[in-house]
Amino acid sequence: MRNTVFKTLLVATVAIFLFGLLGSVAYAVGDIGALCDGPSDCNEPYSCDEGGFCTAIHPEGPGTPGEVLHIIANIGDWVFGIFIAISVIYIVMAAFQFVTGEGKPDKITEARMKLLYAMIGIAIALFAGAFDDIIRSIILNT
Repeated sequence: MRNTVFKTLLVATVAIFLFGLLGSVAYAVGDIGALCDGPSDCNEPYSCDEGGFCTAIHPEGPGTPGEVLHIIANIGDWVFGIFIAISVIYIVMAAFQFVTGEGKPDKITEARMKLLYAMIGIAIALFAGAFDDIIRSIILNT
């Protein structure tokens, strides 16, 4: 039963991650690189180059250091949320295992290990939340 629940959670987590990843890849493809005959053949952010392909009018990406720091902060926020969510799941699983362990040493040890993993996940989440501040202080020397 425990392995079934763990496998189900693992498959659900991987599926959610892959759907999010594939959605961003599909969006990134758009129609850049598509064949075109003139400027009106390409969608809004693209124009037709001399070779007959749709290309970006302006290069994509951050234009200022502040935008780079904003992107780093967004990544840190996502990592924070993901690790906190997984840690909460591990804490609930450990609590359930403590209750249903019936005092068996191997079950109690396994529950303690899950709590340890949850604490490590929370520590990583806290570091990810502060990572943008650390980078900002290094870059700006403040």
